[in-house]
Amino acid sequence: MTTPGYVLLSETKGAVRLLTLNRPAKLNAINADLVHALTDALHAVQADDDISVVILRGAGRAFSAGADTSTPRPLTAENRSNLIRHGDANIALTKLLGRIDSKYVFLEVRESNKLAQNLYRKLGFGEIGRREKYYDNPEESAIVMRLSR
Repeated sequence: MTTPGYVLLSETKGAVRLLTLNRPAKLNAINADLVHALTDALHAVQADDDISVVILRGAGRAFSAGADTSTPRPLTAENRSNLIRHGDANIALTKLLGRIDSKYVFLEVRESNKLAQNLYRKLGFGEIGRREKYYDNPEESAIVMRLSR
């Protein structure tokens, strides 16, 4: 398991903050550590007046496979509160993405991944361009999307 500090890489280039989901072996599937790291990083972006652009990207060959379902989480009386806390953290992250003040949030999605594109459109992202040679596949392009207000 990757330590929480390394599930998300953060780099600043001038006014741009690059946030890279760093679980390539799991296709950057979102787990609790990544939810917490991404939430903390987005709060830091909101507090930093020098950052005006946020780019979300994934390490390896995928932006993100979505939720990490590799660890079963059956609902039992013993773990109910932990599951609720985990769900609340996921909801809070989604809401945070939608209200980043005066910041632009961009992401890239593999052109063939229509399911992800549709999901991001429903979350308020719109297509603004394409990038050739997506990750490890020079035959495929990426759709560049920006969170619209």
